[in-house]
Order: sequence, then structure tokens, then C-alpha cells
Amino acid sequence: MLEFARRLPRLLKGRRRFIGLASGLLSLVVIAWATGAMTHATLAMARQSLSTHDDVAATRWIRIAQALDPRSADAEAMLARIDRRHDRFDAADDHLRKARVFGLDRQAVRREEML
Repeated sequence: MLEFARRLPRLLKGRRRFIGLASGLLSLVVIAWATGAMTHATLAMARQSLSTHDDVAATRWIRIAQALDPRSADAEAMLARIDRRHDRFDAADDHLRKARVFGLDRQAVRREEML
């Protein structure tokens, strides 16, 4: 018992450091989520996947972005592009309509519709 009492300050110091680091990391995640940085990062990964024609990975990244921001106009526009690539034109139109409602630039919507 005496040995444990001597080691207690050292053990608590390590725990305090761990709690401080965990709190800091959690704070960064909350700030990133609140500012939209996580949505932006997942949409960037989706764009990268689209550029390599990896539609499965792009769809996965877009779904994550939509979970973070359900009203993402960019996510809807990318889903429209994927549907268009697979000749699902009705679904592509639905996604473009949602993108327009969510605030996508009209010129971008028209450009996507023309393709």
C-alpha cells in the first residue's frame, strides 16, 4: 500500500496528461464539425474519387458528407453527376433539383443539366 501511495502522484500526472490530450482532441473535432471543415474534407475526397471515376468511393464519401450536412448542395450535384454517368437520368434530375433548392449556383445546375 505504501508503494502505491508513493507512485500515485506519478500515475495521476500521466492521467492528467491523457485527459488533457483527449479533451483537446475532442475540442478540435467539435470545432471542425461546427465550422463545416469535416464536410469540406469529405467532399474533397469525393471529388478526388470522381476525378478517377471511382463512383463507389465517391458515393461513400458523399454519404458521409450528407450525414454531416444533410443540405449540402455540392453533395447533391455530385450524386447527380454519378447518376448521369450510369444513365439514371431521372435520379440525376432529382439530385439537381435538390441542389438548386439547397443553394447551388444556377449556372452550375444548367451546366450539369446540359451534360
